[in-house]
Amino acid sequence: MKVFLSSTYLDLIEHRKAAHDALERIGQEVGRMEIFGARAEEATSVALDQLEKSDLVIGIYAYRYGFIPEGSDISITEQEYVHAKSKGKPVLCFVVDEDQPWSPKMMEKDAGKIRKLEDFKAKVLKEKVVDFFTTPADLGMKVATSVHNYLSEHKPIPNSQSLIPNRQSTNTSPPNPTSSVAPKNSKSLHLLFRMSPAPGAHSLMDLAASARPPSPSKPPTAPPMTSSSARFSSPPKCAN
Repeated sequence: MKVFLSSTYLDLIEHRKAAHDALERIGQEVGRMEIFGARAEEATSVALDQLEKSDLVIGIYAYRYGFIPEGSDISITEQEYVHAKSKGKPVLCFVVDEDQPWSPKMMEKDAGKIRKLEDFKAKVLKEKVVDFFTTPADLGMKVATSVHNYLSEHKPIPNSQSLIPNRQSTNTSPPNPTSSVAPKNSKSLHLLFRMSPAPGAHSLMDLAASARPPSPSKPPTAPPMTSSSARFSSPPKCAN
């Protein structure tokens, strides 16, 4: 599945990196502005084009509204949110916790942009069930958990990268032990997330396998005593 990261950039560099690393750790492809490179197209069209090629959008919002392109009334970040909705793309939204300390240098100073940012965040809070983040590590863990839960509720369409709702939740058959989707348990996911994956590990089950301690080896068992060895089981008697 391809995931698109939508946010302002300068104020969220470390947070975006944490989200990117978390998504790659659970085997997802990530689209983000950092890898677009130099292009002749206008920034907005490039971003929206990449968003359309994605299956899921992660929106991360803090205290900057972002760049407003010429001829537009809203920033690129808000355009990405609106465009994702118009294309029917699922959007998972994360908003900075109000109690989290934040550098004033990374906050909007323009009164007009501050008002637009407040209106945008109010719209997101009204339209979506959001999660609140603090540090980059906290955001990374919450992104990984939310995407893991999303994947557990959807399944791929055959011969497609798109997803459809998983309607087999009522299936009472025992779980497939080879499945690459771990149980929907944020605590166990947290433990897995803190461990670096082994080479080639791309799924939660891969991480679980790489984190599983080796089975304790059994102490060697002495071979059964034979009749010939029994002759030397006691010290030899001295000749009289």
